[in-house]
Amino acid sequence: MDRFLDDLAAATPVPGGGSAACYAAALAVALGEMVVGLGARKQGTTPPLLATLAAHRQWFKEAADNDAKSFLKVLAAYRLAKDDPGRPAAIASGLQEAARSPLAMMARMTEVKTDLFAAKEFCPKSALSDWRAAGILLDAAFQVAVENVRVNLDGASERADLEHSLANLELAYGRLKDA
Repeated sequence: MDRFLDDLAAATPVPGGGSAACYAAALAVALGEMVVGLGARKQGTTPPLLATLAAHRQWFKEAADNDAKSFLKVLAAYRLAKDDPGRPAAIASGLQEAARSPLAMMARMTEVKTDLFAAKEFCPKSALSDWRAAGILLDAAFQVAVENVRVNLDGASERADLEHSLANLELAYGRLKDA
């Protein structure tokens, strides 16, 4: 985590907000794992939800790197010579991929939000603030992902499809009651 924070603080475009959103989501999931683990230990059980949450956490760790890589393609496209006939298509393609990365994050965050609701069933009263913190972190990560999609829409190929996906994911996430 220290390395990631140092990289994020550097005056470079990568990693950026998308990777930060992934780590915020991973933190939210980790808090969910903690509260489920605390409750499960008290009950003497190991609910399948723990494995599900661990898989989400791993997914977000990998997604942080993937998001950074997708934006590097945008940077490479912008660095092509302005008179290069393939430059506009490369930029449009790069922006599309850079928008799809946070869309995938948003879809996964929607699954996580449902799993965090399920986590409350295991949460001891003494850990309710941790469970609520998980929801707050996840909501913030979701909003960052929304902003990352929006910033990459201008100039992206298949913009209408991306906007449609964004609207659907915002609606799906918004339909879930607040944690």
